[in-house]
Amino acid sequence: MSNETEKEIEGIGYRETEHRWNCSEIVVYNTLALNLQAKLAMAMVERWGGVAGVPNGVDAAGRQKLKLQTPEELVARACETAELCIEAFHARDWLLALPAPKDIPHKTKD
Repeated sequence: MSNETEKEIEGIGYRETEHRWNCSEIVVYNTLALNLQAKLAMAMVERWGGVAGVPNGVDAAGRQKLKLQTPEELVARACETAELCIEAFHARDWLLALPAPKDIPHKTKD
């Protein structure tokens, strides 16, 4: 017989199965799937979110100068954007909950 450990967090899960021959197998699976609107929204975020400049005064001609965000600022922006996306997708019911995969016993040759 096999023992199983299963854990799920937002959007992903895993199942570890210990087999009788002293080895284990880990299966990683999605617990949520994006619908078409959510996929399009994520594509837009990926494209539009690439502008990582922040205002940095003006040049001699009066044009806006930009500087690149620091890695810390970029990570904070990315995390905040991801959190807002997931909240909006949940509110719009754009996420499909998926079941864990079924464990299929290994077949042995007779």
